Order: sequence, then C-alpha cells, then structure tokens
Amino acid sequence: MKGMNKMYAQVTLKPGCSIGYHTHIGNGEDYFILKGKALVNDNQEREVTLLPGEHLYCPDGKGHSISNPGSEDLVFMALIINSKPQ
Repeated sequence: MKGMNKMYAQVTLKPGCSIGYHTHIGNGEDYFILKGKALVNDNQEREVTLLPGEHLYCPDGKGHSISNPGSEDLVFMALIINSKPQ
C-alpha cells in the first residue's frame, strides 16, 4: 500500500461528541469500532449503529459522520486510504 495510506489513527470521542458530516474526495475512510457505541450517518442515506468489532467503509466521493450517543468513550480506528498513490 505504498503511497495509499493517508492516515491511520486511534480516535476517542467522549459521550455526546461527534465528527461532523464530511465528504471524501480522492480517498475513502474505514471506521473500525474498538469500544463503545457509534452512530454513523452513511452518505446521508441511513444511520447505522456500530458496536465493537464492527466497521463501516465510506468510499471516495461519498460522505459520512460519526457520533457517540453512549455513556462511555467511543474508541475506534480510522483508516483513510487514497484512491491513487500519492
């Protein structure tokens, strides 16, 4: 994947916090839930609840948001992959 990985990070969202809706251009993003409960808006078409061990991929040209509706921290891995090598 040389040149394809733009970001790989562990993210923690406190209860009630979110990463707002955004569109991916030139890359896609995968959220993999490690702890807590996530509410993901998938391209403004549906809302999906994700639990530990589950993931959701947002492809290039699509958008999403993620929030923590729970009472404990939401911890997830975020992987942004470029559509073309950089």
